[in-house]
Amino acid sequence: MGGIVNTATGRCRQCYSCVRNCPVKAIRINKGQAEVIAERCISCGMCLAFCSQGAKQVAGSQAAVLAALKEHQEMVACLAPSFPAAFPGWTAGQVAGALKKLGFARVWEVAVGARLVAREYQRVLKQRNTPAISTACYAVVNLVERHFPSLIPYLLPVVSPSIALGRLLKKHLGPVKVAFIGPCIAKKEEILDPEVAGAVDYVLTFAEIKELLAVEHLEHPGVAAALDSPPVAVSRLFPLPGGLSRSMGAIPDIADQDLLLVEGKEGVLAALEGLARGEIRPRLIDALFCEGCVMGPGMGVVVNQVKRKELVAAYYHRCQEAREPEILAPDLARSFHNKQSSLPLPGEEDIKRILRLTNKFTPADELNCGACGYHSCREKAIAVYQGLAELDMCLPYLLEQKSDLLSRAASNLMHFVNLYKSPGDRPGPGVMELLQERNIIVASPRMLRVLYLAERVARVDSTVLILGESGVGKEVVARLIHALSERRKGPFVKINCGAIPENLLESELFGYERGAFTGANREGKMGQLELGEGGTVFLDEIAELPLKLQVKLLQVLQEQRLVRVGGIREIELNIRIISATNKNLLQMVREGTFREDLYYRLNVIPLTIPPLRERPEDIEALIDHFMNRLNRRYKQEKRISRRARRYLLAYPWPGNVRELHNVIEQLFVLVEGTEILPEHLPYYIRDDPARYSSHMLVKDIMPMKEAIEEVEKQLLLKALEKYRSTYQVAEKLGVNQSTVVRKIKKYGLEHQ
Repeated sequence: MGGIVNTATGRCRQCYSCVRNCPVKAIRINKGQAEVIAERCISCGMCLAFCSQGAKQVAGSQAAVLAALKEHQEMVACLAPSFPAAFPGWTAGQVAGALKKLGFARVWEVAVGARLVAREYQRVLKQRNTPAISTACYAVVNLVERHFPSLIPYLLPVVSPSIALGRLLKKHLGPVKVAFIGPCIAKKEEILDPEVAGAVDYVLTFAEIKELLAVEHLEHPGVAAALDSPPVAVSRLFPLPGGLSRSMGAIPDIADQDLLLVEGKEGVLAALEGLARGEIRPRLIDALFCEGCVMGPGMGVVVNQVKRKELVAAYYHRCQEAREPEILAPDLARSFHNKQSSLPLPGEEDIKRILRLTNKFTPADELNCGACGYHSCREKAIAVYQGLAELDMCLPYLLEQKSDLLSRAASNLMHFVNLYKSPGDRPGPGVMELLQERNIIVASPRMLRVLYLAERVARVDSTVLILGESGVGKEVVARLIHALSERRKGPFVKINCGAIPENLLESELFGYERGAFTGANREGKMGQLELGEGGTVFLDEIAELPLKLQVKLLQVLQEQRLVRVGGIREIELNIRIISATNKNLLQMVREGTFREDLYYRLNVIPLTIPPLRERPEDIEALIDHFMNRLNRRYKQEKRISRRARRYLLAYPWPGNVRELHNVIEQLFVLVEGTEILPEHLPYYIRDDPARYSSHMLVKDIMPMKEAIEEVEKQLLLKALEKYRSTYQVAEKLGVNQSTVVRKIKKYGLEHQ
């Protein structure tokens, strides 16, 4: 069961009204969106009433009812006793007439079922001497079964009026379809309860039936038709406070301690809590979760409460002279079950730890403003522990974060300005020596610029985000920053966020305490972040980090502290975070798959490594480097022919340096002679369509200067493949031979 009320994806705007007004903590905030927890929800509809964005939606039966009516299935419409308030200005006959025109075969009043239930209550109450709770309101039944299970013995074992009528109709009319029409959303869940399933087939709210009538142009009062149910005058007061008692033949007395009339969320909760604590022991608690059924969430009218009660009372007075016939009641018994879904309870240290995460270190820091939807900061901290709330629901905390973020942004901007306005665009001599020591090959101006920035970044502890396609050398740059920094004597810890299974990633990153989970090391284990103490932690493929761990990483970045899995002690950290990805994190932020606050924390200083196809000078240098290294290792003297080299230079290398290295090694191993020729190249390089296109290929929008250079390069490649000398190339292209030679050198097309 459950799932009657849900949130429309994307419409929740984080106002937390549903959290604030839900009486049973059945709302969970997940990634900023409110979710209804079906096993805790009592289907009272409070969240619908208070959601200004219309983000809450109710499971509907309109399509199923219309389909059944169009198939001419015999269906009985059962009008809840509050219907006069839902159709102001209509007579009962006009309502019945409209429903019959819509296709219903008969129209009955649920007041008939209310009369049967009232008589059964009289019989059952005579046989018991313990307190009793009325069970006509299914929201109250849900409340007891799911949140006050100790009170289940007090629930009167009698079905609701709608179920009583459904059983009566099916007993006397045979296999008809029964549709309850009323103000209540909880009834939609009631008909799914195995204890009463089959008595009522469909539930429509008054608002929903009005929509169906409007579709058929029946929204205004028309020709009247007779109701098919027998007269039951007094039970028409059932939806009003005290209506049950009147139906049982008693006149409600507010001084009567045997009868407790309660209506509305606060009244019902107070009565059940008092009964659970033994503070009250009335003979009968007549409970309606709404302030009378006339205020149900599915009424679909704007008439105020007083007017609604007046309309129901007026209908009762018009009809009370009618004599009520005897009706042979069907079986009205039912039982109830414990459906409680308990939430974990935090200890005091857990609450304090969560409060500290939102900068609440003393009671004075707990403003209890209620903006998050919870009455107090402690209540919200408990909800965070229980998985119902998120840390960043706290408005004062968010304002602090915003102020801090703006301050950091201003500081980072100044740092960035200073970084880029410094003279020169080449790394210093020390960096070049380090590159040589580590066999890092760089020849292109664009890559030298990246290394220059890396050298500048290494002087500070700012967080760095390295962007670039797979295989461009992001880890190489990260290690270079570490080696040039003050942390070079500390560890460099690489964590591939995409290579570790999600169920292990949290314990790998943050470590765990002894006994944190089944199979855990007896002594606990330090996480990779702790192992980076005093050094640099490189988070590769950061885009693959699950959302739930992004929150914990954000805390580490903000506070340089972490809590191990299964632990409560905060561990101080001294690490620098460098992250890398080949994905568009900003797009992921827009799609809701990457946290915006974490993105800005990681992206303090972005370094973008250009793909290999955009730095041809590096392709040439890397080819020579890989060939020289392989020749030395295997004591060979292999070389790449001029024509084969042109193919390699023209290929776009989607796999970047990694792909280039693999291809060169493959050629070195597989080619038997000393010279690698075009026919030895893999077919996808040799037959690259970009080389043989009859048109110049421009891959993307780019500055005009770059586009012209791209066309020049492609023209030269085609001409060099066809003609043997630069003189012939110059003649065909209509330029001087010196221009051809200069351009060949510029684009790295010369044979070395």
